Amino acid sequence: MTGTAPASAPFDAVDAALSSYLQWAVRQSFEDIPPAVRQRMVMILADDMAAAFSAANEPEAVRLAAWAAPAAHAPSASLLRRGRPRADLRQAAMVNAVAGGWNELDSGYRLAVCHAGLYTWPTLMALAEAQRAPLPEVLRAAMLAYETVVRFASAWPLASPKLHPHALYGALGAAAAAGFLQRLPVDRLQQVLTAACTMGLTGPFNQAPAGALVRNAWAAAGVANGLLCIEWAEAGIGGLARTPHDLYASVLAAPWRPAAFAPIDAESAWAVNASYHKRYACCQYLHSSIEALLTLLGQAPSLVGGDAVNTLEVRIHPLGMGLTNRAPDNTLAGCFSLPHAMATTLVHGRADALAFSGHALNDPRVAALRGRVHWRAYEPLAAWPHDRPANVTLTLKDGRVLRAECLSAQGGPDHPFTDAMLWDKVRHATHDAAPGFEAAMREWHAAAGKNAAASRHADTLLASFFG
Repeated sequence: MTGTAPASAPFDAVDAALSSYLQWAVRQSFEDIPPAVRQRMVMILADDMAAAFSAANEPEAVRLAAWAAPAAHAPSASLLRRGRPRADLRQAAMVNAVAGGWNELDSGYRLAVCHAGLYTWPTLMALAEAQRAPLPEVLRAAMLAYETVVRFASAWPLASPKLHPHALYGALGAAAAAGFLQRLPVDRLQQVLTAACTMGLTGPFNQAPAGALVRNAWAAAGVANGLLCIEWAEAGIGGLARTPHDLYASVLAAPWRPAAFAPIDAESAWAVNASYHKRYACCQYLHSSIEALLTLLGQAPSLVGGDAVNTLEVRIHPLGMGLTNRAPDNTLAGCFSLPHAMATTLVHGRADALAFSGHALNDPRVAALRGRVHWRAYEPLAAWPHDRPANVTLTLKDGRVLRAECLSAQGGPDHPFTDAMLWDKVRHATHDAAPGFEAAMREWHAAAGKNAAASRHADTLLASFFG
């Protein structure tokens, strides 16, 4: 996805590129998508839904689930939490979207700033369950919706993350998920997607490190706005082919890269191949620092707890340099704090959801260590995939100095986790609330590798999670 055109590119060229992409997309059948790519999409779905289960007991998530309720005579869908409570499908998708990004364990996309899975699966799974959609249709829609969000984010890349992608692309992802599941024709789909671009939110990126919990609701607002775009298009209300360019290029000053809308001509070109997965429950910008620190703790396990450490210095890439809140007052702020990430990892010897929980946030040992974390820029910075490196130096109270470096954290396309590692993550996140989740998703994963369409439907899949 290379090649850049000026922001003032002629609108007919934008129209041609977008129309050509959508014409290609709607022609794609389940069988047209390579089996390995379909399996990659199922793994992303399993990882992202497991992330939602992992947050089900957070106090805010519990209260939000109580707010959602099935509406009389309306289609309903499942909340991803113990007992499988059901709600109006729109509310269910919104609650699941909030939970999906809460613990910072959902997947992301490495080549553009977006979490395409989070923006698409809550809407897709709620609609598919309510409509009893066949799983091959669900997987096709998941693939194309993910691909579309990535294409938009790559076609108009933002120079710096001033707007958070959850706010900017949430409505686009929800509209794409619904549109592809309903197999809208090209003209209607273009109306829906271009309208959804304008329904994004002006959510500043700095709300995450500041701990504004509204940030965790942006993907849910995207569900509501994306579904509205679907409904409004039925009345003839939608955007123009030029609308995305008016927004992303003219208003947000992003360059236009027309090659981002080129049809796929190779299995490796599918966007899911550049996704990343997370085993550390915090912003991915901090993962290289955590991985370097865990390397040191693996070499010297006696350092866990932090009692022997005098200072901890991190040389980190530019995206991590802004995450420097020394006194995060909630778990969201902690997930976007370099000093907290280093301190809690050092105290607990791990960086999972428990290490970033409210209990860990208020641990006096962690609070004390946050004041001993220092940082400076990592220089010189290399090209992708080594553009998010970190170097960690521990100075011990006995005078020893230990160093470790991570050029690229594990989980991205250049250094992926094995399937076994990801299934282990899924199992730990879901075994209590949804004991059948792992087995059901493994079964879907295996079926996705076969060209014969499975007869199972989304509602029976959801039911088997809880059995």
